[in-house]
Amino acid sequence: MSADTTLLAALAALGNPAHRDFILEVYASQGQVLRAAENARHILPLSQYRILIHHGRDRYGLSRVLTRFFDDVTQRQRLFDSMGESAAALLGRVQDLIAEYSRAVSEGNFDDTPAIADQFHGACADFSDAVGSAIERLLAHIENNFAIASTLAAKQRQNEYYLKQANQLRITISSLDRMNLIEQPGEYRDLKAPYEALILERCNEWNIAIIRVIHLLKQHLFRLRAIEPDVRRLRRLAGFLRQNPVYELPDIDGLSALPEWLRRDPGIRATAHTDLADNSTLSELETLARSLPARREVTPVVRLPGAVTRRAGSTPEEMIVVPAYRQLLQRFGEAVVAAPHELSAVAWKAQFGGELDVPDDVWLLLVLHAEGLQTEPFPSLRFEPVGRRGAASISRNLYLLDIVVDGPTSYNGLAPLRSVR
Repeated sequence: MSADTTLLAALAALGNPAHRDFILEVYASQGQVLRAAENARHILPLSQYRILIHHGRDRYGLSRVLTRFFDDVTQRQRLFDSMGESAAALLGRVQDLIAEYSRAVSEGNFDDTPAIADQFHGACADFSDAVGSAIERLLAHIENNFAIASTLAAKQRQNEYYLKQANQLRITISSLDRMNLIEQPGEYRDLKAPYEALILERCNEWNIAIIRVIHLLKQHLFRLRAIEPDVRRLRRLAGFLRQNPVYELPDIDGLSALPEWLRRDPGIRATAHTDLADNSTLSELETLARSLPARREVTPVVRLPGAVTRRAGSTPEEMIVVPAYRQLLQRFGEAVVAAPHELSAVAWKAQFGGELDVPDDVWLLLVLHAEGLQTEPFPSLRFEPVGRRGAASISRNLYLLDIVVDGPTSYNGLAPLRSVR
């Protein structure tokens, strides 16, 4: 039978309604049951898959792994839980798997590395779950004031035990910084991802939580020790009342003298105050006043506005010079806006652009570039190219001869090519 088949059969046994009620009954009865005729049909299949464990003659108990799982689900608290030792053991397993992986790599057994890496992932997950669950259980004990213990002495012993467990857990978490797995050579890349995700990224969270838990446990233990004398006296009074059930407190109003226990009053401690109206104390008050430190006067500094000056030896100012073609394009755009009709780019250059020594084809490319400018007035202008096709009937060449630019319109974009007539 394969592992998958066995696992499916075990899950089916757990989910079987006939066995499900019996498992709940065993868990409720402290995890043990005696074999009898009415429950024999449940015990045989459940013990086959290690759900029930044989504990002697006709006695069976629920698996400890399953019991711990049910305890975590129901948040059942125990008087003394092992937390620090279990986390340390799981961390030791993580370190052993690192050494085993390194040994397999150094010996060239690369067929074994995937299995070791898979076990390492499970070990990291077990350690992360153990530390997180331990901190949650410690906080639960603190929040309910160790309610599982019925007496003050039991609460104090439980608090001391869990304080010891918390310190061991803190030492285990602190030892993670000495592993330095992240700085190992490249052959550890299969172990790096689970270690970072499950352990390294949660170290800061664990450190803060465990320090808080230790602080709360110490505070709680201090309070238990502070009230211990009062609790001892109340316990003696309760024992006296149990031994003398008919005892009644005496009527104090009918007594001629108050009892001794009622006279125990710490009283009010006297506090001296100076009478400023008494002139006989003026010299002492003056001496006291002169011994007081003088008040420190802080004068605010008024900052005056300054001037920005250039330091000696610094780079001189550079003037931004607008290129000649940009100046000519700007003049051309302003001329289009002012003109009552459309303007030809070539004709306008021939008349007003003599200082720009560029050919007409370069000037047309500059005008086409101006169509995409976002500065005024170009976004509101309409550009219409004028050109012709190639001489051959199959030619797809476009020859740009001129660009006609019109004033502000609702149209914004390059118009289709206007053919020469």
